[in-house]
Parts: sequence; C-alpha cells; structure tokens
Amino acid sequence: MSKMLTVVVVLDTSASMNQRTAANITLLDAAKAAIEALTRRFPNERQARFMLVTTRGGGTVEVGWRDPQASFLQTVKMAQARDCSDLGSTLRVAFDLLSLESRYDLDEYGHGRRPWETKECASVWVLTDGCELTSAHGSSLASSLTIPPSAHQNSDIFSEPYRWDQRVWVTVLRIPGCGSAPTELGNNCGPIAEAAERTGGRAQAVTSMRNLISAVDSLGGRLQSQTVAITLEPLDRHSGHSSSSPNGHAPSGSQPAGPTCTTLLGVPVSHRAPEAMHSWPIPEPFCLSEGVTTLTCRPSIPVVSYRVCTPAEAPREASFVPRDAVGGGHGPPPPPTCTIDLLNPDVFDVETCHVTEMLRSEHRVNNRSVLRLYVANSRPPPPTCT
Repeated sequence: MSKMLTVVVVLDTSASMNQRTAANITLLDAAKAAIEALTRRFPNERQARFMLVTTRGGGTVEVGWRDPQASFLQTVKMAQARDCSDLGSTLRVAFDLLSLESRYDLDEYGHGRRPWETKECASVWVLTDGCELTSAHGSSLASSLTIPPSAHQNSDIFSEPYRWDQRVWVTVLRIPGCGSAPTELGNNCGPIAEAAERTGGRAQAVTSMRNLISAVDSLGGRLQSQTVAITLEPLDRHSGHSSSSPNGHAPSGSQPAGPTCTTLLGVPVSHRAPEAMHSWPIPEPFCLSEGVTTLTCRPSIPVVSYRVCTPAEAPREASFVPRDAVGGGHGPPPPPTCTIDLLNPDVFDVETCHVTEMLRSEHRVNNRSVLRLYVANSRPPPPTCT
C-alpha cells in the first residue's frame, strides 16, 4: 500500500502579515507563494492531501479532509491578514483535524508502541512572521506558546494534543522591508519554535524569497518520511525506576548524565517488507492490572531512558552495542558478553541528534561500550511479603 502524505497548513493571518518586503509584496503573499510551490510538488490527490487552518477566530478550518486540491489553492489565494496570532489554539485545531479521519492508529493503548506500523506521513506546516503571540481571546500578548487541551475523542488518555507520528514544521518569515535582516533576527524563530521541538520537527527562519524557496524544497523531502518521534533522556536523570537498572539495582559507576532531546525514529526500507518480522514494541510507561478502573494518562511521545556503560555493568538480557554510525551505519560486531545474536532485534534509523553524537564519541573511546535502554515504570513492582 502506498503511503499517504497528509499536510495541515497553518497560515498566520494576523494583521502583522501585511508588512511589505523589499520585493514590494506582503509577508502573506510570500507565504501564499510558498504554499503553492509546495502543493505543486504533489499533484496526485490520491497520494497527498492538503488542508488549511488559519488563525481566524482562534483557529478556523478553511479547507478540510474532503475538499479537493483546487479548492485548497483557491482558498489560500483568497486569505486575508486581519486576525490575531493565536497560534496555540490554531495548532490545537490542526492536531484535532489530523486525528479526525486518520485511517491508521499507532496508539493502541496498553499494547506498547510499534514504530514499524507507520503508514501515513502526517505533518503540520506553520507559516508565520514570528511576531508576538496573542492569548486565546486576543486580549493580551503571550510570551510563550500554550496549546490548549485537545477536544478530540479519547484525548484524555494523552498528555499532549499531538501524536508521536505527527510533525510540526515551522517557517518564520523574517524578510525585511529594505536592506538585509540582522543576524540575530534571522536566527530567532520566536516562541513558535517550541512546537516543532516538542514533536521532533524543525523551525527555520528565512530572510529572503530565495531562502524561502530553498526551505520549501527541503521541506518537501522531509514531509515524505515515515517516522515517529521519541524522547531520549539519560537513565540517571530521575530517581526511582528511571535511575535504577531494569533489574531494580542502582547503576554502578559515576558517569555524568547525557543530553535529553526529541528525535525521529524510522524503519529502514529493507525492513518494511511484508515478510519482515518485528517483535519488540516500546513498552508502556505503566502496568495495567485487573483492578484498574481508570486509564492512565501517558505522554504522546514515548520517553526512553538510556545509559552508556561497559558490558560488565549491564545485564546480559538488556544489552547491545551501538553501531558506530547511527542510522544505517556498520560498526564492529557485539562483544562476546552480549546476547544480541541470540535475539531477533528490531532495526531502526535514528535521526542525528545530541544523543547520537554522544554515543558515537563514547563508542570511539571504548568500542565495548553497551547502551542500556529502559522505559520508566514499565515493570510492575515486586510482590510484597506479608
């Protein structure tokens, strides 16, 4: 089955988008040109679907699931900048729109997370001028981005309104009216960049029309990747389960905690064949029992704790050696103390991030380093003796 590309375009229609650039066009016109350029790259409506949400009224769906691409482009051309910039509420509307009629659901509650079942490329593309955000009713300015809780069905079992297979890509229009934009302004994406970081997406500020077209070309390739987001944090960061080993013992050694970041996880093409076997879902951060009366709220993006140690420090059943090149590279074989050869491991591509760079440098120093992964609260507590 061919993958479906689904993109919700969030267009900032605040009054500040009427600012004119050095090319004598408004920022809104520049955003419209970028949207049309991206849409033309995916003319097949059976493989790509575009929807439009503007900041009008705190988030209004202008083009939905059943509207054709021609209607989408026409609505984009007719958009006017005369609203407030309540991007937080608008993003909530965009996430609800994505979840409204999605054909696939990776979040089967209580069964673990299965990254290999991704069949859709769902993204939210935000085009804004990066000016200050307004509150939900436009009555005051907001210094940070706040996304209200989702109104979608079953949203109460997730901590955030988005899902781990949904990306947010942000293009901030910093195109000046004359001359060139200051360096500090061109590198500042504003508070909206936080939404991209949370979901594993990226925020980019453009300072000219040439940069904008280049950003659109780069975005066109990223939108087609079938990935899920995952948060990596050091195992020693928290107390309790997260700072203990999977066997319940405190980790030995005194290594400093590593970086924490949200990155993307994908399945290599060679492992997407129908006959490919996958056996290891990411565990849930809780344990269900027969006496449970309410469902536990879980994070939309799974949090996996990690720790780099030597094979002697790690339990045999929870050890493996990171490859020298994360994301498809080939490193040395596992040391004899590891039992990965006795298992059928799942293979994933991990997008380069601070954690993967740290793992590479650690493995260059000691090629027998072992990476331990653990999901906090994924193991039931031991029975108490009475």
